[in-house]
Amino acid sequence: MSFKKIRGHRRRHRQIEKWRQNYLSIDLTDYLLTEQERCYAKCRLYPWTGSNSTIGVIPWPKGKTKQKLLNALFDIYKNWKLKLDDLRQPYYLKFWLYDPRVSESEVVCAIGKSIDFYKEVFFKPDDGREFKPDNFGHIGKEFANLNWNHFLDEWHYEPSELDNTEFYPSLVEKEKAKKKFNKFLKRPHRIYNYQEEDGEIREFLAFKQGDVWVGGK
Repeated sequence: MSFKKIRGHRRRHRQIEKWRQNYLSIDLTDYLLTEQERCYAKCRLYPWTGSNSTIGVIPWPKGKTKQKLLNALFDIYKNWKLKLDDLRQPYYLKFWLYDPRVSESEVVCAIGKSIDFYKEVFFKPDDGREFKPDNFGHIGKEFANLNWNHFLDEWHYEPSELDNTEFYPSLVEKEKAKKKFNKFLKRPHRIYNYQEEDGEIREFLAFKQGDVWVGGK
């Protein structure tokens, strides 16, 4: 598969640093206590955002750009941990490290009634994989100080969407979607059910895109 070449890395490095400074200085304590009791830090950096993160034509950040992004996230994690420790109450704080979709990585935290909000986000396979910090360059030395658990980075699709005409402007588009869906069915995937609050059972398909390592102390 051919990838589009990414240009302008110096500009993106400056953007990463500006984003890092903004989230280091965030009044996290005040935000968590007055808003939704949860918060996250994710660098939405063009072109690694939106649909580009899944369509497979944009190479994931690598080299210096990857290291700057991971360093920024780790600095935010450390700073947020200090602020959360000052609260002197239980909290959830994790580093979500996506591999290979590293641009999707983020730091997530929650307190109070929202502590369990993020605990069931990812599917955990029974593979017993161990985290290898050396795979992430210089920042791996810092990562080695965290405890990591392995989960799957998945793309979720609801087959019933194919029967909803509101999603498609025409029958032609609907047929194209069906053909694309049938191609996806040839890929390895798992099927699971999700129960809504009203009791409705919805069926989903989950296609693996990579791995998610959830780390923290």
